[in-house]
Amino acid sequence: MRVEIDQISKSYRIPDAEPLRVVEGLSATIEEGEFVCIIGPSGCGKSTLLGMLGGLHPPDSGAVRFSGRRTASGEMTSIVWQDYALIPWRSIVDNVAIALELRGVPKRERRDIAMEHLKTMGIEAFAKSRPQQLSGGMRQRAGIARALASDPEVLLMDEPFAAVDAQTRTLLQEELLSVWERHQKTVLFITHGIEEALLLADRVLVLSGRPTRVVEDLTVPFARPRTADVVQDPRFAELKTHLWERLRDATLAAEWAEAKEVSA
Repeated sequence: MRVEIDQISKSYRIPDAEPLRVVEGLSATIEEGEFVCIIGPSGCGKSTLLGMLGGLHPPDSGAVRFSGRRTASGEMTSIVWQDYALIPWRSIVDNVAIALELRGVPKRERRDIAMEHLKTMGIEAFAKSRPQQLSGGMRQRAGIARALASDPEVLLMDEPFAAVDAQTRTLLQEELLSVWERHQKTVLFITHGIEEALLLADRVLVLSGRPTRVVEDLTVPFARPRTADVVQDPRFAELKTHLWERLRDATLAAEWAEAKEVSA
């Protein structure tokens, strides 16, 4: 499904202060089946942007369209969170099936669907476990399985691998690419890792500081299927340096703007 972000803006009201402008006039297009990574300074509004795409809160102005239709985005998206967001008293299989349960899917059918996606993520043996009995990597695999179980058109991922160790992160990146190549979902993936963005994405969007906007839209030139070996390509180092310079400039500009606001 094609995602069109058309001049969206979002501000938050703060008592006894001017509204905080988080996103302003941001536009981008993500083609059907594309994997797009988003990087930007901390606090620039990346998660706010994802929340608008996921239907958690509407933009103040502008529009989000899915294949040309302006509709309730929560009906066709699923979000994978950084902190897993699993319900601790439910089993893993029941966590994965929760969206289907809310839709009224019969118990046997939703458990079959949940088990299918747990098998895809390689953790079907832990279906009856509680989240606290699993490692961080396994919990995030369950989070991805839950997102896939509702069969979304668009998969939204908010720094999903930030809380795991480096070895687990590499494994999860490879597994995610394998799942994406199989299902061909449209993916928007927020990350602070430039290497992660270049490894995973078809395109990388670099955002400015608040109020955030797109300052660069970079097409990643590496062929698919793609593995971690791509980091050995000389172009990888060049693009990593280029993106770091863009991100550094955006971060410094954001810090300078914030300092001016504080001193005003």
